Amino acid sequence: MIQYGFFRFFIAFVSILPWKLVEILAVVSSFIFFLFPYRKSTIESNLTRCFPQATAPEITRIRNKYYRFLSRLFWETLKGYSVSHQQAKKRFIFKNPEVVQQFLDQDRSVIGLAAHYGNWELGALSSGLFFHRVMGLYKPIKNQRINRFIRERRGQFGLQLGAIEHTHRLFAKNQDPAHLFLLVADQQPSNREKSIWTTFFNQDTPCLHGAEMYGSRYHMPVVWIDIVPRAFGHYEAYFIPLTNDASTLQPGELTQAFMSQVEGRIRKQKEFWLWSHKRWKWSKNP
Repeated sequence: MIQYGFFRFFIAFVSILPWKLVEILAVVSSFIFFLFPYRKSTIESNLTRCFPQATAPEITRIRNKYYRFLSRLFWETLKGYSVSHQQAKKRFIFKNPEVVQQFLDQDRSVIGLAAHYGNWELGALSSGLFFHRVMGLYKPIKNQRINRFIRERRGQFGLQLGAIEHTHRLFAKNQDPAHLFLLVADQQPSNREKSIWTTFFNQDTPCLHGAEMYGSRYHMPVVWIDIVPRAFGHYEAYFIPLTNDASTLQPGELTQAFMSQVEGRIRKQKEFWLWSHKRWKWSKNP
């Protein structure tokens, strides 16, 4: 109860602040990460694995930029819970929605694959302003009151949310009428046996299997959602087609295409990916 009360008070406080002041708070609070380095060893290990030619000062520079982004991500997300319809559509813009809409008009559901890059939370929030039927899969928070609040705020512009433990039922139920399914799919899987192995930054990397399994089962088009950070609180996203029918691809082909797109985006602006996530817990041949 106390945790929920504090959470709601903090959200209410941020909601009354102008975006410019929230940006200043993000800059100031980023120094906390420098005083108390958050997951420093994990971040530096990930960066060194991905950029083995980078010098120690270069790794430190990327890490520091990442800390600034992490603070930005925190404040943007909090502020996002109270944005208006007009603000949401202006701050996260899907530049080419027609790529997805053409399939929806044919009554074909689409899988949109995103990464933990930029502010994927603002993207999910704004998606319902660009498409009539959007289903986002998410992992519920243990605190039920906070989870209920976040779920309501995420869905305030039309996004439907479904818990990941109900993925099978959600895909089966929402093919007719057609939906855009949003999956953030670049994180470490929890099931080793079902993982799809890809090459990511020249490393064997296990990936989630859901996009391939459901995309193939329902003959779904799949697109990569390329999020491009702009100024504070502003993002653009582009839909990049990966396949018109996932069932026509070889096992692992779709996932590799997705992860190659993720890698390409990271190489352009390194600091905006979630480097503090423990991404390489397993080796392919233990």
